[in-house]
Amino acid sequence: MKRNAGRGLMFTFHGRFKHKADAVRREQETPGSFIREKNGYYLVMTRRGPAGANPRRMRNKTQHARRRNPPIEKTVREFALKHQINVTRDHNGRYAIQWRAMGDEFPQYFETARGALAGMRRRVAFYANTHRGRAHAQKMGVTLYPKNPRRRRNPAMGRREIYSRVGSITAQKGPGHACDAKCKRAQHWYEHKFKKGVGVYKEPNGDVRLHYHG
Repeated sequence: MKRNAGRGLMFTFHGRFKHKADAVRREQETPGSFIREKNGYYLVMTRRGPAGANPRRMRNKTQHARRRNPPIEKTVREFALKHQINVTRDHNGRYAIQWRAMGDEFPQYFETARGALAGMRRRVAFYANTHRGRAHAQKMGVTLYPKNPRRRRNPAMGRREIYSRVGSITAQKGPGHACDAKCKRAQHWYEHKFKKGVGVYKEPNGDVRLHYHG
């Protein structure tokens, strides 16, 4: 005898028996079941209901609800109102952006609302990152992007070690040095070998220097 063979797409199997008497006993124990003979064995199974009759698991609609973004036109109006930007549409449907508080003499045109929103954000970000733009915005009473309090600058790094020990370097001398025939044949290239410890370090201002350890 083989125990429950599992659940299929249309039937649920309750066992496979070598003798028919055992299959009949299982059929009597399982309501709604029937016997089918296949390959010398007796299968006891029940028919499954349609897929629509199976109970469905309810989901929390508030948890799985899809977030809907506000219309892009509403976002354009709110952004322009916040930063005192004049937004109009001409007879062709284009968006005309003019920031008079920051000195725009002529409007800038965009074909779509997304382009107009991106253009306004670029202008505001540009003025927010310049000292003159921030000063002029404060004078005109224009609200720029607030500084992110969570953003921190990386701490200033001191001198960093690139190579702890250098055995030799190959360098070329520039114009104005004392040059002879041997120097000309080598095209002013020299190789210096260090007998004691010399390291290569990078300064905070970006300069690379050799340091003698002594």
